[in-house]
Amino acid sequence: MRKYLIFLSLVLLFLPSNSPAYNDLGTSTRATGMGAFVGVADEPSGVFYNPAGLSQLKNLQLGFLYAKMTNHGLGKSENPYLFSGVSNFWLSRNLTLGLAALQRGSWADPTNIITNNLGLLTLSYSLNSRIALGMNNKLMYNSNKGKKTGFDFDLGVLFFPYKNFSFGLVGENILAQDMTDGNYGIFNYPERNFKLGWAYKIGMENKSTLVAFDFITKERTEPEKRHYNLYSIGLEEWISAFGLRLGYTFGRQYGKDFSQPSFGLSFKIKGENPIRLDYSFQKYPYDSDKTTTGDHRLGIVYTFGNLKKPFLEESSQPKKQHISKDFYPERKASYVPGWLKFDLDVELDYLSSDQGSMTMFLLEPELDFSAKRWKILVAEKKPEDWKDIGNYLVRTLEGSGPPPSSAVWDGKDENLQRVKRGNYYFSLVLFDQNDQRWASSWKKFNLK
Repeated sequence: MRKYLIFLSLVLLFLPSNSPAYNDLGTSTRATGMGAFVGVADEPSGVFYNPAGLSQLKNLQLGFLYAKMTNHGLGKSENPYLFSGVSNFWLSRNLTLGLAALQRGSWADPTNIITNNLGLLTLSYSLNSRIALGMNNKLMYNSNKGKKTGFDFDLGVLFFPYKNFSFGLVGENILAQDMTDGNYGIFNYPERNFKLGWAYKIGMENKSTLVAFDFITKERTEPEKRHYNLYSIGLEEWISAFGLRLGYTFGRQYGKDFSQPSFGLSFKIKGENPIRLDYSFQKYPYDSDKTTTGDHRLGIVYTFGNLKKPFLEESSQPKKQHISKDFYPERKASYVPGWLKFDLDVELDYLSSDQGSMTMFLLEPELDFSAKRWKILVAEKKPEDWKDIGNYLVRTLEGSGPPPSSAVWDGKDENLQRVKRGNYYFSLVLFDQNDQRWASSWKKFNLK
């Protein structure tokens, strides 16, 4: 753990700051609703906040956003808007590709607002289950007011030091590319931004709470060098298919007090290809005679349920296997009688096939030992004692070496017959180099 913290501290000292060189336009409906997102970034549009977060996605997703921006301070005749679209794809088990397009402009004709177009190519690499790195490569083009073209890039790190806790670090617009034509005011000067954020998630059945905090420092390079600091705090609450977000960003920017409350709503449409619908409102951050002045955003995220990240290992596929003496290895000198426990963070996903639903176990065990083989036990009832496991065991999946990041149960028993739908229990069992048995607690799940 200490070496990870030293590594991040060095990055903090030497990494420059950031924004889309077209500044932070609020390119995620979910993120703008809760204000803070650098330590979260777990959806396609999260690439605009931390490119390292793209490696968290386990399905192919496609996201779109439309924003009706306020014209306050821009002129009553202006009708500003923002469009964006983003998706992800996997180049390998650890390397994820993101593609995004964005346009900000005004429907007014004529207009004094520069039309900003952005093409984004993101690469996110997962070093291990705790650290991911990311990079945005950005091609920018102004389709009016000078038609300038430029290139810039962002760098990001996402770190999971503890269960349910994440830490993000981002440098945006490293080159601070100037995309103005010199005639359109201070709000179009290039900025280099630095962002630091953390998030903590509490998850329960059909309910979850996410708390996040971001620190942002902005460096303006022209017409004179200036720094601005902003702070964001956000809350997201999910109850079943409904989500609620609250956020608040404050500080000083452009020599003015910055105060921006926000909120957001979401609704999930479940199914083989889930859909999430999002809405957010961000208040205009400076003094205004209208208390309801602000930006409205609508977003949709479509998940391709059958297109999964290619992380299924051959050893994780279900095998027909009966309990044998091998399940109870001979004791060695360092063997501790009984079962030792370890913590297991797990998520469930579901696959569809012609023969019915299959359950995918996404495993993140917290280990301080080396495992030489593993077993996943699926039981129809939670055993009160490990000696009783034989009475309730439905299926055993097994493999050699460390446990896989995922394993699939095809919904069949040891005789390869489909079992009935309903609640089941599973436990991950590991054997270390001394054949010591380790087991996670039994976890309940539903076979659909």
